[in-house]
Amino acid sequence: MAQPISNFGRVFAVYGGVFIVMSYGWGWLLSSERPDKGDFIGAGIAIGGVAIAWFWPRQRQAQISPSGNSAAQSVAPTSQQTAAA
Repeated sequence: MAQPISNFGRVFAVYGGVFIVMSYGWGWLLSSERPDKGDFIGAGIAIGGVAIAWFWPRQRQAQISPSGNSAAQSVAPTSQQTAAA
């Protein structure tokens, strides 16, 4: 079964990274136990991973249409591609 969006795995991974940070905050709020240096560093690494996963430049891929068929997106060639042709 196809996922509703083509980058579902990436979205799910980003959710996991945000969940890590939010769980520290929630624990701090409820138990009044301040996260230590290692917790802050780990949360920072998680958010760094989230930023890399979400904002890393990628080439466009084919999108799954609502009918389940793969529909290629039309992408205009870059100036380098037209010069090489």
